[in-house]
Amino acid sequence: MQVLMIVVIAAVLLAGLLSLHRRQVSFAKLVFIALLGGIVYGVILQVMFGATSKVITQAIDWINIVGNGYIALLQMLVIPLIFVSLMGAFTRLQVAQNLKRIATVTLTTLLGTTAVAALLGYASVVMFHLQGADFIGKAVATSDALSSIKDHQAELGDLTLPQQIVSFIPTNVMADFAGTRATSTIGVVIFTLLLGLAYLWVKEQDQASAKLIARGVEALNLLVSRLVKMVLELTPYGVFALITKAAATSDFDSMARLAIFIVAAYVGAIVMFIVHALLLSVNGINPVTYFKKRGQCCYLPLRPGRVVVHYH
Repeated sequence: MQVLMIVVIAAVLLAGLLSLHRRQVSFAKLVFIALLGGIVYGVILQVMFGATSKVITQAIDWINIVGNGYIALLQMLVIPLIFVSLMGAFTRLQVAQNLKRIATVTLTTLLGTTAVAALLGYASVVMFHLQGADFIGKAVATSDALSSIKDHQAELGDLTLPQQIVSFIPTNVMADFAGTRATSTIGVVIFTLLLGLAYLWVKEQDQASAKLIARGVEALNLLVSRLVKMVLELTPYGVFALITKAAATSDFDSMARLAIFIVAAYVGAIVMFIVHALLLSVNGINPVTYFKKRGQCCYLPLRPGRVVVHYH
């Protein structure tokens, strides 16, 4: 009975989020409300029943259908997004002669920003005293993502550097699309890049076929973009369920550790945001204008009988 009551109250709170959604509450506000609601509800459950009680375990198992379902949907999007984004870059390329220069600049920028991000990550670890192999392990000991990372490390740990490089090359691209290897994502990237180069060759030899391929990629891109928007609509509900689980099942020391980690992550993200703004400025692009355009997205307020795109 107690388990049923906990699940019913969670369902009512989720329905409240849906009601706010339909009233066109902004996406950022809705996520923040879900975050606070999940923390408050989870802490109340822990205080009432205890983090390790059978009641909490069973109730959270039901509530986390929403949280785990949301995470699974996000994971589902990764490979399709990589594929359509890279292929779209090739099909939209107007001047193939500049491909070498574009690729060089792109790779240099990506590697440079990755290096800066790595340095900032290390600086955040030192600044917020996150050292210690068990710091995050204590805070997110039940995390499926952490478990997956450990499995990938074990899979690649016994390979030499040349063997690791060879492992990036896809041997069965359908298996890589299914994510069966630790290097599946890189395999999909390599396959898509080769496919893009093949498209450029087709474009030189057969304009009609190239246009047909480009139209197909553009249609697929629109379809995947719509799917992304649909999944992002579920963010407040997934956040509520995940935070409720974390607050209800983690001891307060672990939650404090996790809070420090979140603050460090946000500090690093803000600094990287500034780095990207500087890069835009150096290349003659107004950062404010750029981020305003990029910020126009994807939140679709629900209205009875219709769906209307709403821009922030």
